[in-house]
Amino acid sequence: MSYIIAHRANGGPYKENTKEAVLDVLTYDYVDGVEIDVHITQDKKFVVHHNGLLLCENKNVMFINKQKYKDLRKCKKIDLLEDILKQVKTNKFLILDLKVSKNEIKEWKRFIRLLKKYPNQYYLVSFSYPFILALKRQYPLYKMGYLKGYFLNLEKEKGILDVCFSHYRQYKKEEGIWTVNNKEDIKKYKDKNIFIITDYPKYAK
Repeated sequence: MSYIIAHRANGGPYKENTKEAVLDVLTYDYVDGVEIDVHITQDKKFVVHHNGLLLCENKNVMFINKQKYKDLRKCKKIDLLEDILKQVKTNKFLILDLKVSKNEIKEWKRFIRLLKKYPNQYYLVSFSYPFILALKRQYPLYKMGYLKGYFLNLEKEKGILDVCFSHYRQYKKEEGIWTVNNKEDIKKYKDKNIFIITDYPKYAK
C-alpha cells in the first residue's frame, strides 16, 4: 500500500504550513505523514511557509530570506520549524521541502543540528538538485531526494539520493508523486507502494 502524505499539512481545519495543521493532521489514522516547506530567514531561523514571499495583513510584501524572524512575525503569523518539531510525537513521515535559492550548504548545517535534537522519520527534499546532492554527501544517514516537474530535474537520476518525487502527470514509477488531488487518481495509485502527496488525504479513507 502507498503512503498518504498531507501536502503542506492540509486535510484538517487549520491553515496550511502551520503548527496547528501539522499536529492535527498527524493524528488522522489514514495519514502516514506530512509535507511542509522550510525557509531560512536573514537571522538564520528556520520557518515554515510555502512561498518565499510573505503577504502581510496590511498588504505589504516581505521576502522571507531578507527579513529577521521578529519582523516577519509583525507581518503575519509564521511558525518556527523548531516550535513544530518539539511538539511532534509520531513515527509518521515528515517530508521537509527545503526552499533554497542557491547552493547554501554552509547555512543549512544548523538545520541538520536542529533535526538531531528531534529524531523523526525525515525525508529532506528540494527542487535544487545540486543543493540536495551536496547535502546528502555531507549527511549520508539522512533520507534525501529531489522534486521533478515543471521542466525542472527532468533528466536527473537518483544517484546517491534515496527518493524522487515527481509531479504526478510525469509519474514513471518514482517513489513519490505530487500533488494528487483527484479522488480517482488517489485510488489508482494507492496500491503502487509509493508516497502520494495530496491536499485531500481524506480521499484515501
